[in-house]
Order: sequence, then structure tokens, then C-alpha cells
Amino acid sequence: MSVKPRPLNSLQNQRIRDWIIQQIPQCDYYTLDRSVFKHKHLYGPSATYYDATNVLLKIQGRRPETLLISAHYDSVSTSFGATDDGIAIGSMLTVMDKLGCQELEYSLLFNFNNGEESGLLGAYALLDHPWIQNVTGFINLEGTGSALNYKPLQFRSNSQILTHAYSKTRRPHLSIIAALLMSFVQSETDYKPYTTVGGLQGIDTAFYSKRYVYHTFQDTVQRVSVEACQTMTDNLYDFIQLVFLDQKLARLPSSDASTRPDFVFHDFSGLVGFVARSQMLFLAHWVVLIVGVYVVFYETPKIFGRQGIHLESGVWYQIWASILISILVFGSTIFGSVYFAQRLPASVLYGSYESIYSGLFFSILFFTYLCSKAYKIVRPLDTSSFFYSLQIANTGSWLFLCFLNSFLTLWNLGGFYVILWFATAQVLFLRWMTFQFARFKTSQHWRMSFALIVVYVLLQGLPIIMCLDMLSMLQHLVPLVAENVPPHMVVGLLSVPMTMLCFGFMPFVRKLPLQWMIILLGLSLGSFSVGLSRFPYSLDRPLKFMYSELYDTNLNTSRIQMTFYTTIKAPDFYNQFSQELQVLGTLDHCMSPKKGPSACYFNSTIKPNIDTTMRIKYERKNDKIYGTLYGTPDSMVCIVSAPESHLQIDPQTDWIVPSAFKDSFFQHEHHAIIRNTPGLEIQFVVDSSAQQLSLDCIHHYPDKLDRLMGKLPEYVLQSVTRTGMLGDLLPDPFHRTGDLGIRKTFTFQ
Repeated sequence: MSVKPRPLNSLQNQRIRDWIIQQIPQCDYYTLDRSVFKHKHLYGPSATYYDATNVLLKIQGRRPETLLISAHYDSVSTSFGATDDGIAIGSMLTVMDKLGCQELEYSLLFNFNNGEESGLLGAYALLDHPWIQNVTGFINLEGTGSALNYKPLQFRSNSQILTHAYSKTRRPHLSIIAALLMSFVQSETDYKPYTTVGGLQGIDTAFYSKRYVYHTFQDTVQRVSVEACQTMTDNLYDFIQLVFLDQKLARLPSSDASTRPDFVFHDFSGLVGFVARSQMLFLAHWVVLIVGVYVVFYETPKIFGRQGIHLESGVWYQIWASILISILVFGSTIFGSVYFAQRLPASVLYGSYESIYSGLFFSILFFTYLCSKAYKIVRPLDTSSFFYSLQIANTGSWLFLCFLNSFLTLWNLGGFYVILWFATAQVLFLRWMTFQFARFKTSQHWRMSFALIVVYVLLQGLPIIMCLDMLSMLQHLVPLVAENVPPHMVVGLLSVPMTMLCFGFMPFVRKLPLQWMIILLGLSLGSFSVGLSRFPYSLDRPLKFMYSELYDTNLNTSRIQMTFYTTIKAPDFYNQFSQELQVLGTLDHCMSPKKGPSACYFNSTIKPNIDTTMRIKYERKNDKIYGTLYGTPDSMVCIVSAPESHLQIDPQTDWIVPSAFKDSFFQHEHHAIIRNTPGLEIQFVVDSSAQQLSLDCIHHYPDKLDRLMGKLPEYVLQSVTRTGMLGDLLPDPFHRTGDLGIRKTFTFQ
């Protein structure tokens, strides 16, 4: 599949569709729908007319309830699409073959959909297909970056039943934090139309490592491991079997996908999954809070009182002061990390995040050491056991964080569920220490003994492992700084589990000699120095740009746009590669706003090396103009524009129009037509008052870009994503189907 790019606007896309159809066997219970039906919907500022070329396979079961399995076989024009989404297509075909020609308990609908990269077109089209009526649940298979030794992650869901089934697969990988992070990502998946428009319940899974190479020519089979393919296939097969048990499909209610899911899900090191309702997690927080308050403010003073140590009012003040110090330490480390990241160039974090994170961790650990010394000022217990005092302070601070996190959980924002586990472990450890104090009747017992360390590590081990899992997943946020996600937001999220880890180490860090702390400070400064001095880009972490060219046949000139994201500013790129960029033409200007993407624009009089012929035929009847537009011979995607003229496209065609959009089409100036054969003939009707009508047809790989890529370093790669710039030459999402637009403006006589 991944020998060549296969965007919607390509012959390779059609070849892959034919290949998928050939892989589907003929069975008694199989029904194949390879028909092309015309679909019409809105995407952003454009009305889209789409020849839907999904490949649908229905396996009829004994019951009508149907499970939808969906993945897309198209790619963007700048990627081979091995991980996005070739692995998923292979997994679907393998599972289909493994199920064999047998009658199942429930029905299955395999949707090999097309046009996902061009506005989720295939998913929207499926929602108007008759077979969608019996679908009650779905799983969407996706991929970004690469799939080298990584398991696919369930990162979104609006169904606790289906999520629970996925958590029981042989290699579960789930995280509610990833669902929260999706709000930072500018790309979308077919999960969106299935839930928001179709009202279906389902889950969204994807490979997510090495997003650096997302939508670039580095998304190749060389970055895919056999283990990753096997894991997605095994999990998909297990998921189907688990869903069919206990009549899960029959118990799925209709969903309200406009709200966050009211449950939390995660896994423990990929060994076992955990799913719980938010209300239950809220109650668990308050159980720990009540028990913790009882241990700190009732049980501990009572046991100390038996030993003749009475906690007077001044001592209670010292206890509250020590708890306040712990809370301030936690908050200051996070805000300090964010403050540091705001002054850090995005390219440094993008290219050297390991060094930056190491330096940040050593800095937080050093700061924790300094703050641990501050506890001696407000030592809460008149004993020789500072370790005991420190545990009371830490328990109080974890209980306070548990209190705050309980409300986030109630608001379905329970991403930092690890706080509950840390608080539970800390309360249990303090209670164990208190009863041991009553047993030995002396606080001198609390030196850093081996037994104490073992008990502490056993209780803190699980939350520490969960914290490390969280850090491992959050590090994959770093490539998002190249997609306009602020670096300080990425660092702020990562600093939370880092600070949790350092809190766990605090009782031991304070015992280290000063020389070790000086070494720790040196490691911190050294890590930052390495990160700041290292060149940020490589073939694995490319400098990405988006290329768009619009050739105006009326003026015989090209307008070229190179868009860059937050890792570099467009003027800086031009100054560095001004000689190489001369192949594009003459620089017009560069836009470089303080935030968001930047771009440079070029003008060229060199005609693209393709057939740019476009024609029009029309006639006037009454108060309308009726006509036919003929697009360029090699394009399958064209955009017609007639401002304020009530343009209608193919009015005689029986377009399938979603009811939500029926009254909206005349309000749009741009009408995109996508066919499954090149050389578009577009029927139109427009008001007689219209003076002009323009036609843009999209193509692939302009020759200027080929010459430019031959001159630039190998770490500079072309990519596509949303830019949000007003000056975009080719509108989103149609710039993902090609790099070159051919424009012709027709004037009505």
C-alpha cells in the first residue's frame, strides 16, 4: 500500500481501492458494496460535492446490531502513509480473513473509507448509507508518525462498555489524558463525524510515537515494526470477540458526543486496563480524604498523646505551615517550569527535549532538596524524627491535591488520576509509621532504616510506575510544538508528573550530602547547555514546511506560499536558504506574526509542466446562466467560486445531502467538486447578474518544488496540516490532495 502517496486526487488511490476489493473473498454471509454514490456536505467555508468511493463489507450475523470497524486507505500528498493509515487497513483485512466464512452472533461492517485526509469525507458519506442504520458501536483505527515497537493507544471514547472491552484485549493501552490533549491537536479523525453527526458510541485508537514524521515522506514501512502490526491486529480481533460477549452491542445507548465521557480509563504498563465512572472516582477521592484527615488530625495526636507527647495549639500551627510549604513547593515547580519554557525557543524543545527534560528534572529535584530544608523551620513535632514530620507534611499536601483533583474528576477532567494513588500510598505509609511508633514507643526508631525504605518503596511503587508511564506518553507531545501548540503548555503538562516523582524522592533527597546536590545542580546546568547548543533538526526530527502554488492562467504567473510553524520563522528560513529558494522565483514578502505560523510568498512566471487547459460553455435563459465547466485533464478535485451569485452545482444530480446542511449551501461562495475520474465536467447554474466565475483545479508535485527539494538539506521536509492563515492559497482541506492549483477566471459576456 505504501509504495507511493495515495491522496484522494490520484490514480494510486484508485489502484489501492481495487487492491482492497481483490482481497475480499466471496462468502455466503458477506455483502460487498463497492458502488460510488454522490454525497454533498459542508466543510469550513466550502460546500463539497463528493463521489464517495468507500469499500464496504458487511458480514451478516444472527442479530441485526452491527459493530463498525473503520480505517481510511487514502493518504496526504506528502506521505507514503504506512502508519497513517496503512497498518490499520492491513489489520482489518487480516481480521476479516481470521474470522472466516462463518455466521457471527452480531453483524460486522468494515468501512475501508476514502477521503479522510480531505475533510473526513468518507466517514460523512457513510453516515448517509443505508447500512449505518443498524450500527450501534464502532472502533476507528488511526496512526500518526511511526509504529516502531509501540502499541496503538485508545485515546478517545464516549462508550464505557466498549472501552471496558478494549481494556480486556491482550495488549491494552488506554489513557484519558490523551483525550484531554486532543484539544491541542489541529488534526481530526473519523471519530468526529461518527459521534457528533452520527450519534454513535465508539472508541478511537492510533499509533502516536514519533509524530515528527507525521504527514511527511518519512512515514514509510521502514518505520513500522512487525510487532506493532501484530498488536493492532490482535487487539482488534480480541475487541470484536469481547464486544460480542454478554450482548454488549444490544446494551449500547445512543450517545451525546458533545460532552466529555463520564468515565476514566488508563492502563498499568500495558499489562491490564482500568475503566471507572467519574462519580466512582470522585467518591474514591473523598474516601481517601476522610481517612487521611482522620489519620493526620486524630489518630496521630492520639497515639502521640499516649506516649506523653501532647500537641498544643502552636504545634498544630506548625503542622499547617509545613503542609502549606509542601503545596507551595508543588505549585512553584510547575509555574517555574512554565515560566522557563515561555522563554525557551520552540526549536530547542523540538530538537533537544531529552536534554531539556533532564535538566528540568534535575532542577526540580534540586529545588525539592532546598525546600526540604525549610521544613526544619516549622518542625511540627517536638521529636528527633524529622522524617516523621516530613511525612505528615507530605500527606497533608497530597490530601490537598486529592481534594482539588476530585472536582476535576467530577467535571470529567480526571487525567491526573495518579494523584489519588499517591495520596492513598502516602496515607497508608503514615498510618503504618504511626502504629510502629506506638509499638516501639520512641521516635528514635525512625532513622533511615532498610525496612522503612522497603515499605516506602512498596507503597509508592505503583504510583511511581504510573507517573513514569504518564511521562513516557506525554513526551510524545513534543512534536506538537511544530503544529502551533505553545511550548510552555507542553512543558507545563510534563512538569506535573515530574514534580510528583520528586515529591516521592524528597525523604531520601534531603539525606544526600551537599556535594551530591552540587553535582545535581551541575547536571541540570549541563543538560540545559547541551540542549541549547545542539542543532535541533535531523532526518528523524525534520524541519517541516507546507508548500502551495497557485498558477493563474489569465496572468500566466504563479503565486507560491511556503508556510512554517513555530519551530522557525519564515524570514529566518529565507535568510538561511535564500540561494536555494531562488528556484521558486522572486520573493514578494514574508509574514511573521508573533504567534502561530509564518509564511513567505514568491512570484514566478514559469508555467507548470502540466496541461493547464480549462474551458467553459454557457447560455443565458431568463434570469439564470446555465453552463458547463471543464477542468484540467489530470485533476479530480476542482473548486468553483462565484461570490454572491447563488451558485448551484449539478442541479440535476441526485446528491445525497445530510438534513443538517440542506438549507446552507446557497450561503457558500466556494464549491469543491471531487470525482473519482480525472477531467471534470461540472454543470452549474448562476444568477444572470454574475460577472465572473473562477475555477481552481488541484494537482500534485509541482516541478519547482522538486527542484527546490534537491537543493535543501535532507532534514527539511514537506508536510501538510492546518495553518489558520488568512493568506492560504489553497483552502483547507483541499491542499492535502495536492500542492499545485491551476486557476482560470471566466468573465460572462
